[in-house]
Amino acid sequence: MIEPILFSRPFDLGTLPRQRGPIRIEADAAERQAIAGEFDLLALDSLVAEFEIAPGPGDNFELRGRLRSSLVQSCVISLAPVPQEIDESIVIDLVPAGAPLAEMDETVDRDPPAVYEGSTVDLGAIALEYFALALDPYPRAPGAVLPPEASAEEPGGPFAALGTLSPGAPKRGTS
Repeated sequence: MIEPILFSRPFDLGTLPRQRGPIRIEADAAERQAIAGEFDLLALDSLVAEFEIAPGPGDNFELRGRLRSSLVQSCVISLAPVPQEIDESIVIDLVPAGAPLAEMDETVDRDPPAVYEGSTVDLGAIALEYFALALDPYPRAPGAVLPPEASAEEPGGPFAALGTLSPGAPKRGTS
């Protein structure tokens, strides 16, 4: 889990009967700067999430929401700035610690539930996890290409020696 200290927004689930409309959270300038540093971003211009929480069976809840962010990363090839817009939907179950659903089988094809302690869930931590998953792991500026010497197909390139390790590959110095 990402450090919730970077963007923490505890929410008391006990306030739900009085809560009307979506719950909106937004990272302030200091939080955006800390998050940008944590994820090696050139800039994080916005990070906003809106949630709606509905009671479920027992002490379970269903959280639905949307995460939006505007950021700039470095191109993995040229280091040029690469702007990115994130617009992710979030659907997750909230379950109390120790509940059977909290120890869900990982072979099930869905996001695991978020576990909450007492009556509080950290909406900022949930938003930050979805943010981290939505980041482009290999941002690439338009037109950025690897130089030929970095290509796996280039004779004598960085991966040329690996070809000699596979069974049936010609040995070095032989044809």
